[in-house]
Amino acid sequence: IGPEPLGTSRGVLEAWDPVRQKLVWRTPGGGGIGGGTVTTAGNLVFQTINDGRLLAYSADKGEKLLEIATGRPGTGPPITYEAGGKQYVVIAAGGSAKIDEERQGDAVVAYALP
Repeated sequence: IGPEPLGTSRGVLEAWDPVRQKLVWRTPGGGGIGGGTVTTAGNLVFQTINDGRLLAYSADKGEKLLEIATGRPGTGPPITYEAGGKQYVVIAAGGSAKIDEERQGDAVVAYALP
């Protein structure tokens, strides 16, 4: 049932056209616990994945525009806000995702958009 899996990925990010009720694009990534997405009016989709990556896609075509290894596993969903005429994307991240890793402190990581 459903679409074919993309390689060995446990999860996918999919964009749907709700009017036509059709899949527009899909890309591997996600799955597990943590992470999430936010979409902007400027045709961007930001996704955090629980391994600490922040990705940006074009909302209309699903083209990957950016991938940042934040170095912070266990990220929550991204948020976006504007302050002083500049737009920011922010993620909350915490601790270590694995028992055998040295524990990292919690962090809020912000990126300014150009």
